[in-house]
Amino acid sequence: MLSLPPPRFMPCERCGASVERGAEHECDEERIVEFRLVQLRPEIETFDAQVVAWLDTPHGRFERFYAERTRPR
Repeated sequence: MLSLPPPRFMPCERCGASVERGAEHECDEERIVEFRLVQLRPEIETFDAQVVAWLDTPHGRFERFYAERTRPR
């Protein structure tokens, strides 16, 4: 059975940067944010549909009614 050597570079779990094994690495804050947004993309894409579905529930209809009645004019 053929076994492959471990990869020389691995992605950083916090920012996704390719880092050589055993090397010191300091995450860039902007890269962390971008990496997190990529991870959350499926959730972000379904947010609008989830809100619309919630607004069709009894609680959502009440919240919409209450918001319309208490909004400053």
